[in-house]
Amino acid sequence: MIDVVDLLIIGSGISGLSAALEAKKYFKNVLIIDKGYHSGGRICSKKINSFCFNHGAPYINKSSKSFNLGFSNFINKIDKVVPFKVSSNKKTDDSVLLVNPNMRSLFNKHLNKLNINQKTKVLHIIKQVNYYQIKCDNGKIYKSKKIIVTAPAPQTADLIKDVSPEMLKYINRANFSQCISVLLGFNQSFDLPLNSFFYDEIGGICSLLYENHNSKYSKNSSLVIRMSDKWSQFHFNMTNDEIINHCLSIISKKFNIIKINNVVSTYCHKWRYSQVTKRLPSNASIVNKEKNLGVAGDWTLGPTIEDAYNSGKLVVQKILEI
Repeated sequence: MIDVVDLLIIGSGISGLSAALEAKKYFKNVLIIDKGYHSGGRICSKKINSFCFNHGAPYINKSSKSFNLGFSNFINKIDKVVPFKVSSNKKTDDSVLLVNPNMRSLFNKHLNKLNINQKTKVLHIIKQVNYYQIKCDNGKIYKSKKIIVTAPAPQTADLIKDVSPEMLKYINRANFSQCISVLLGFNQSFDLPLNSFFYDEIGGICSLLYENHNSKYSKNSSLVIRMSDKWSQFHFNMTNDEIINHCLSIISKKFNIIKINNVVSTYCHKWRYSQVTKRLPSNASIVNKEKNLGVAGDWTLGPTIEDAYNSGKLVVQKILEI
């Protein structure tokens, strides 16, 4: 059976969700499909036992140029955004925001308005005369006149190479850095600044996010360790246990109050497409109007959450020539 939709969006990350919200104003039947288990892409939070780790895009920067290009209106309608203090070895910045209780909940208010099929991987996109046929790994086949692809640039290029090869010369210029994150859960809290970042290069660690989960029921706390791009690139093939042990050794030495025997939960996550290091050229087109095809993502406008959100809105407006 073939499902027919007005607009099909591949990817349920920030750009895909933003594109769907914008497209709902103009289309009756908008569908998002994504190979992952959860929507949100890099604004992800991981729950392990009683811990919740914000280990994706860490925060929203309200001082960025992109924040005031439409994203601020979206944020102002969310009641769970809280101020977030960033500390580094150079300065303290209080111009950022965190979504409470986790970053993935940024779009929670809108998810029930959207039609999203997770755990659905696109295998082939076939261009017919007046529509696209999209074949997926679960046997599903979709038919749509318009498509927007919001996957990372390398995956986007692979998906559209047969239907719009002329766009590849720009898409293939986008670059990403790899990143490794280590998540630690503790059975007690420590005297560390709450919700703060420390930028350091000791042992390859570039930032730490400590969160205190104290309540009348527990005194748990968590730490998200982000390794630098350079360290991640050279150690990406290390085993997860080796990476975790390396971080535990560095952290216990840097903060004497943290003891290894207080660690009750560990996890290592490897981001193959993490921070955008090179976006599309400013003259690159994100739509092929003749073929009703568009692309969006943080690699089209810039590397931040705000950029990713704005790119989703922009590609819908361009594909409709609004």
